[in-house]
Amino acid sequence: MSEQPGRLAQWSVLVTRPRHQTPAFCEALHREGARTVVLPTIEIVFPPIATTQLASADHDMLIFTSANAVRGAIQHAPPPWGLNVSLIAAIGPATARALQDAGVHVDVLPSEHNSEGLLQALSNYNLSHSRIAILRGDSGRDLLFEQLQTRAKRVEYVELYQRRLPLVCEQQIEKSVRNTNITTIGSDLGLENLHTLLPAGLKNEVKSRPLIVNSKRSATLAASLGFGGYIGVASPPGDIGQLQALIRFAAS
Repeated sequence: MSEQPGRLAQWSVLVTRPRHQTPAFCEALHREGARTVVLPTIEIVFPPIATTQLASADHDMLIFTSANAVRGAIQHAPPPWGLNVSLIAAIGPATARALQDAGVHVDVLPSEHNSEGLLQALSNYNLSHSRIAILRGDSGRDLLFEQLQTRAKRVEYVELYQRRLPLVCEQQIEKSVRNTNITTIGSDLGLENLHTLLPAGLKNEVKSRPLIVNSKRSATLAASLGFGGYIGVASPPGDIGQLQALIRFAAS
């Protein structure tokens, strides 16, 4: 009896997330029969920082905004971080798993995996005397910082990694694009960088293809950049949600 083809057997997926974040997602796609081409549109680098900033005893609460923030924190200073830290928060499940893999207990994980969800989860806590560190990259949304400033004693950023536009030759980009027929995007910056990296002669072709993104915000950004094909939003954001979004689209 012959094995049935996977649900994504007709699709070749352009995976644009940072290279170290691709293996598990590509493996899941392969199990469903898809082919994958990895073309990172973000390069993650971890510059040296003052470890005392991370290990400071002045923080009561640490908020990790991404798995990369966890990775950067571990590289700079092994846990535990800070003598007075009583709450560890993670925005999404991938971030929580990275913390748990490092032996760190996660106290706050919102059901809605974004800044708004975390703010809602923290509404049950009295933060008026809290000194909060938001661990993140060198850019991102400021909603958490702005909202928590009104509720906490002190809020500060600890920037643990930098996002850069990769150096990719035009021939490699063209080869990657030609060998795929659907695109997955992990973040707004990844989408903007893809738009920047695409040669002028390929932009319209890629913009007309199906696109899977992680949030409604990214879907709106894609439309504003001229992506006019199908745009699917992963729910939840991340590997599982993107895979499910791809399968739903393939079945439609």
